[in-house]
Parts: sequence; C-alpha cells; structure tokens
Amino acid sequence: SRISRNMISAIASGKKPDWDILETASRNDAFDITAKKSFDVATLGLNMPGMDGLALAEKLKKNYVDAEYSLLTANIQETIKQKAENLNSEFIGKPITEQKISDF
Repeated sequence: SRISRNMISAIASGKKPDWDILETASRNDAFDITAKKSFDVATLGLNMPGMDGLALAEKLKKNYVDAEYSLLTANIQETIKQKAENLNSEFIGKPITEQKISDF
C-alpha cells in the first residue's frame, strides 16, 4: 500500500541517506524500473496488483541474484513464511515498524 511504501521510504532514507529509493505500486512498474536501473534491496508486499510479492521476488532473482529481498505482509501463516524462506527472502510481518525495517 502507499502508506507502507511511504513508511519504508522514510525509515530507509533516515538510516541510509545515500541510497536511491524507488517505489512501485505494481508488478508492471517494478519490471519497468528494474529494466532501467539495478538494485541491491527490494521490499515487496505479498498482495501486489498483477503478481504477489513472492512470485515477483522469484522473477526478479533471475536477473538480480545478489539483491536482498524482504516480504512484508500481515499474512503471517507458516506456509507464507516458508515460501519466503525458500526464496531466501526475509519475512517481515506487519505492522511495519522502524525496528523491523532497520533489522532487515
């Protein structure tokens, strides 16, 4: 959601002011941006328009193997956690806090 993206951007900007932070609201936006610019870290929501965050991470990892990925979701089912772990993605349960983002 826009609120989550704004919170993550604000926290990351405060902790890493030298980072370029790019936000997307959908799978298509993510593919458009990553086709033009590489990245080191991606925070993905589980429920994204067009493709869930797990599927998006799996696709992005094909071109950005060394990037770090996190899945942000209020869906804290063990199966979702396991899928994130299988993709070597950090699982971050909502609500989003500064501590959770800083720990990632």
